[in-house]
Amino acid sequence: MTHADGEICVVYDSADFRSLYSVSPQARRNLLKVPLWIFLVGIFFSFGDGNLGLNLLLGAWPFAIGGLLAVVSIYWLIPFRQVQLRRKSGWDSPLCVSLFPDGVHTRHRNQDTQFHWSAIERVVSRAGRIYIFTTPVCALILPRRFFDNDAAFSEFAALASLYWTNGRERELNDVQSREPKVILP
Repeated sequence: MTHADGEICVVYDSADFRSLYSVSPQARRNLLKVPLWIFLVGIFFSFGDGNLGLNLLLGAWPFAIGGLLAVVSIYWLIPFRQVQLRRKSGWDSPLCVSLFPDGVHTRHRNQDTQFHWSAIERVVSRAGRIYIFTTPVCALILPRRFFDNDAAFSEFAALASLYWTNGRERELNDVQSREPKVILP
């Protein structure tokens, strides 16, 4: 739902949370660590049984399958569970997001939050969603389905990118203007 003042209101579903894996390298790394560790534990246990070489890897294959099942579970079940928990704690009502030159304002019946652009990690528009990252693995997700049309979605994405870029440049200029200057006689 796009409001006249440019505010967009969204309610997340599990596909929105799952989509973070496609745009966040850190989230992907975290997801892939699980099967790697399970496989390494399998190798450790196989080595403990006296296996070497190919037998070592063959002994660890059940752990590799377990690791893959863990990834599938994490990929599909955790976002679904996040949506359930959010609904139980009152987050099933819309989260409204507004962009301003100095930051992003979110409004919800449980809380209002202001993120200055200097606190935003990055802004990404991909696969029908706008991601405003507050940490490397956490983002405000604005799906295309909540905008009135493609033009409104594209305009909001462009404005978010512009404000973020300008906010970062302003921050860099502020830091440079505060650097001590040495004046030599």
